[in-house]
Amino acid sequence: MLRKWQPSLVAGEESELRDTAMYAVVRSEWPEIRRRLEVRLG
Repeated sequence: MLRKWQPSLVAGEESELRDTAMYAVVRSEWPEIRRRLEVRLG
């Protein structure tokens, strides 16, 4: 989580800093993550 790290591009919020959540999946994790997503989606 990057907190208050980049100016917002939203009209009316140009002077405010925004928070950004970043997520990553590495190649070795993908098979298990895909399997769990498929189970959740039924």
